[in-house]
Amino acid sequence: ISAADKERARKHFQSGRKYAGQENWNKAIEEYKKALRLNPEDYEVHFHLGTLYIRLVLKGKYEFLDKALAEFETTIKFKPDYAIAYFLTAMTYEKQNSQESIDKAIKYYQKYLSLEDPENIKAKMAETKIKQLTELKAKTQKLREAIKNNPQDVKAYVELGNIYFWQPEFQ
Repeated sequence: ISAADKERARKHFQSGRKYAGQENWNKAIEEYKKALRLNPEDYEVHFHLGTLYIRLVLKGKYEFLDKALAEFETTIKFKPDYAIAYFLTAMTYEKQNSQESIDKAIKYYQKYLSLEDPENIKAKMAETKIKQLTELKAKTQKLREAIKNNPQDVKAYVELGNIYFWQPEFQ
């Protein structure tokens, strides 16, 4: 990549950040993508595009969830020691509705903790999340096993239903 392309990519990135700050999501995405066409290995652009997609997911646009994950995974590919990317990847995996995604969330929170100061507030959050996810996963597995062993166990169905209602990511 030439120095001129890097400079043009940086300008598109800055424009994307400006548009994101103005909540002009489509223009921000367009600018970030222009930057990545010029410099596809710029981890910072991938990261900011991922955070923009997550902002859209939090506004109810769940079709951007997989795109956010892809951008965070790419960020990590190009900058494996970028701790906050692991944290946001874990949070994003939590939004998916599968046991496999919960396992991935735990893995990414653990990696985040290996890179971050344990006294950092996000590190404390990650520790709490790992504990909560691990406990809920174990509880759902126990309840599923109880239902398998006794399909008439109404209490197990009710408890599992409550988990699914209050923690839909554990379905």
